[in-house]
Amino acid sequence: LGVVECSAKHREIIDFYNEAKEPSAYKMSVYDPWCAAFVVAVFYACGYKGAVPGWAECNQIINGFKEKKKYRVNDGTYQPKAGVLRLGQER
Repeated sequence: LGVVECSAKHREIIDFYNEAKEPSAYKMSVYDPWCAAFVVAVFYACGYKGAVPGWAECNQIINGFKEKKKYRVNDGTYQPKAGVLRLGQER
């Protein structure tokens, strides 16, 4: 929260992503769109390295989940709730 592009915190997130990323993943710079890299970095920081395909581009992450047969599109019938870890599973 409160991270502004090109700030010290932004650079910290990019550095963390680059250090933790999969070896074949794209190396980020502070000039790249960073929303997908942020999501990957959060998973890595929480100990879930490899849970999200380690790319810094949304379409590549989606394609990675499709390859793993883990991609779902919400058709509007599922409403997420606090504490849900997986579709249909409460904490």
